Amino acid sequence: MRLSIFLDRTLVGNDVVDLELTQALGKIEDERFIARVFSPEEQRVLAAADEPDRWLWTLWAAKEASFKAAQKLNPDLVFSPRRFVVFPLTSASAEVRLDDRVIQVVWTWGPGWVHSLAVLGKGQAEFCVEQRPPEANESIAVRELGQRFMAERGWDRVEFRRAERTDRRALWPQAFQGQALVPADLSFSHDGRWVAFALGETWQERDPV
Repeated sequence: MRLSIFLDRTLVGNDVVDLELTQALGKIEDERFIARVFSPEEQRVLAAADEPDRWLWTLWAAKEASFKAAQKLNPDLVFSPRRFVVFPLTSASAEVRLDDRVIQVVWTWGPGWVHSLAVLGKGQAEFCVEQRPPEANESIAVRELGQRFMAERGWDRVEFRRAERTDRRALWPQAFQGQALVPADLSFSHDGRWVAFALGETWQERDPV
């Protein structure tokens, strides 16, 4: 599969965190983790938060989602949490800064989960979060969610395949109808009981940059 990077697309990333997983509980007390992952500005946000554990995973999800979006502009990008600095704008939105790039993020809190949606570009994006059946495989469940979500928006019978680098390393998922690439960016996420899917605004086909 040929990998092309377009600069005029709405690129998305999303991340969901199950707050009731054992490894998520009480993480705010892990001082080494806090120092390794969060900038001084972010640590001040956590110190002032009424629900520091929920805010910790909200900031983490914002970083993860931003990485998923930014990687589509630079496939060699490595996830280093402290490089993605979250600057909250409201109780539900933020700018995430990666060097000189700014990524827009919105987050949502649900019962037992937090979700962040990152957007690069001027277009709109949508997302959904749902609880997977206990017996369902996470990877299969998130793909089935994505297929239903896209079918509701007119993209029937899509298949998901991962973009590949020239060295054949798999990257982010893309949607296809047959051999035709669906002209919209997307993102998968799953954690514990929850799966999440994000879909960016469709773009007009044009020659790759």
